[in-house]
Amino acid sequence: MSESMLVINTPERCIDCEIGQNYSNIIETCVSCPIAGKSALDGEAESIPDWCPLKLLPEKDTKNHFPDEFEDGYAIGWNACIDEITGDD
Repeated sequence: MSESMLVINTPERCIDCEIGQNYSNIIETCVSCPIAGKSALDGEAESIPDWCPLKLLPEKDTKNHFPDEFEDGYAIGWNACIDEITGDD
């Protein structure tokens, strides 16, 4: 089976996640994550739980690599890969 990725803006809190299903009421906060198969309750929903399946994209490479055979084109390829994932040109 092949793998896929979905790029979304990273929420600051579990309760703000576009993927999570909010079952909160006046008494408690409850967000169910269909990907992880878990629920975040109250305080855990106000932060990002350790079990959250969302992973941050790596940063672009801004280092000045000296052109040698090993690192020649490394930063260009790395940044092009991140641009392809995010849809940036």
